[in-house]
Amino acid sequence: MLHLPIVENRIAQFAARFAPVPSGGYAWFRNDWSDGLPVSESELTELLASHAMILRRTERAMRWWLGLAFVLVLALVFVRHGGVSQWWGAALFALPLPWVFLEWVRAERLPVQLTDGRRPVAPARGLREGAEARLAALPVMVPMLMLGIGSLLLWKLWQAGQLASDMTGSGVGIGVSLFGLAILWLKVVRRA
Repeated sequence: MLHLPIVENRIAQFAARFAPVPSGGYAWFRNDWSDGLPVSESELTELLASHAMILRRTERAMRWWLGLAFVLVLALVFVRHGGVSQWWGAALFALPLPWVFLEWVRAERLPVQLTDGRRPVAPARGLREGAEARLAALPVMVPMLMLGIGSLLLWKLWQAGQLASDMTGSGVGIGVSLFGLAILWLKVVRRA
């Protein structure tokens, strides 16, 4: 089964919004252009654990729901002798999505309530540093998938003899592969 690291990616992106400060503790950056608000190490640990718990709970609920929805759609097809609109199946599978999105928003807003009224302890990171922190926090599987998909696209174009003539496909394949390589390079540089 193909594993898409959606929840792990969101957890890593959330953790990338915190950075250590020289005076001790951590700063939470709401976005790249806002100053960092103070968070203690114990608060950081609690925030990361609460965020991960909420996201993993939604992932578990969605997996169970998908299994249940699949059974319900099969039962509906069996009862109606195959005369079921595709909209019923799609609606049934999408039914819990509003709850999932609301839970994800609640998880992302956990630090807002905690840091309300605190004075900034770190200047804004800026777009480049914030983007680097978020890209470096991506799970290794994401750039590996980008490399694989871009390379596969280029390979298929080469096999069909269209690598030179299909500029859009070649550009997308090269761009996705290079972006995946850049993320991997960034992850190595940030670890060093």
